[in-house]
Amino acid sequence: MVFCSLLCGCSSFEEISDFGQLKLDWLRKHLPYKKGIPSHDTINRLLSILNTKQLEKVLSGICQYSIHLTNGSIVNIDGKRLSGSATIKEQQTKNTEGGRHAVVMVNVYCDAVKACLASIEVSGKAGEKNAITEILEVLDLSNCILTLDAGYCYTDVAKEIIEAQADYVMGVKRINQNCLQQQSNFFHKTVIPKLMQGKKKTVMVVWSSEPAKWSIYQKLTNP
Repeated sequence: MVFCSLLCGCSSFEEISDFGQLKLDWLRKHLPYKKGIPSHDTINRLLSILNTKQLEKVLSGICQYSIHLTNGSIVNIDGKRLSGSATIKEQQTKNTEGGRHAVVMVNVYCDAVKACLASIEVSGKAGEKNAITEILEVLDLSNCILTLDAGYCYTDVAKEIIEAQADYVMGVKRINQNCLQQQSNFFHKTVIPKLMQGKKKTVMVVWSSEPAKWSIYQKLTNP
């Protein structure tokens, strides 16, 4: 009843209860509802004790029944602040003085199926990388290629993706000099010579997780 009411645009516990009353005959085709529709307070209490993370995992599993990701599917992972969730003034004000942080959602999108596979709320932009664990628990992304920006460039993130049997394309910040130097050496010693020999205009490199610990996406053009 709750999910059907939400799909029909209900946005409060009162509206959910009213929906149940209006659609009781139809709902009884699926469940008995011997004592009728619960009050809005009962619905509120019931939903407040649910484990939302587990519920999200179950719902994601149901949605995946009709979605098949082929080997090599590109899956984009990126975090964005929700527009309007907090004004600039509120973000600049301390929490103790009435300020608040903007809501940040990490979205998992696959262009091959034209769908957002998951959307997870995190505690600010700094908490985006912590969403990887939950994403890999909720979704089966084995044999997919995950694209992530430099905010996810951490050893533990790469390790989790490898353990989930997926590959990744990850941005590298200039401040990470060691990793950046390895990237530069790899392209100058391996990619560019092959590029010049083959006389190709562009190249995409996804450095496998074995034995390397990071991947690269780069587009090069002949001079």
